Amino acid sequence: MRISLLLVSLCIFLLTGCLNEKENTPKDETATKTEEKNKPTSGSTNKEQTKKEPSIQKPSDKKSETLYTTYKDKTYPFELKFPADLGKIKATHTKLDDDTVQFHIPIEGQESLIFSVVAVPSEKVASYKDSQSYTFVGKNNTHHFFIIQADEAPDTFYQAKNEKKLEQWKRVMEKDVPIIMKSFKLLS
Repeated sequence: MRISLLLVSLCIFLLTGCLNEKENTPKDETATKTEEKNKPTSGSTNKEQTKKEPSIQKPSDKKSETLYTTYKDKTYPFELKFPADLGKIKATHTKLDDDTVQFHIPIEGQESLIFSVVAVPSEKVASYKDSQSYTFVGKNNTHHFFIIQADEAPDTFYQAKNEKKLEQWKRVMEKDVPIIMKSFKLLS
């Protein structure tokens, strides 16, 4: 019985020693070396030490950080604000049924109509008031102003190779154009 008790004690002692030794040896040498590299050392100028983890920035208290470009029309007294990331806005005056200012943006190198501002003389406004495609945005002493959104992208955007252009155009129409329309302001 003494021998069995001695053998059991010896086994327990050996097992305990082996377990302690396993806990002290690193499970992954790479992880240990990396940890050691990142440990600050006195007087060290280790590049690894100066790297900062990316931080999540808290939302700013400012209303909006988006930059806008203001368009002021030279013929009619109005302005619009466009998100600057849309690129160079092209405004073209045309005479369709009434004076129209068409707004185009570049989408991957191709001009694309996004909307038009129509200046309707006050005496002709009755024909526009009932139209569902025209959105009334303001009036002055001589004109009523309406915005009409482009209802289709350029034909070439519907080709399979231009899928990105079509998606970008749709995104602009859904996200940016409503904001631009709300920014319409008559100037005195």
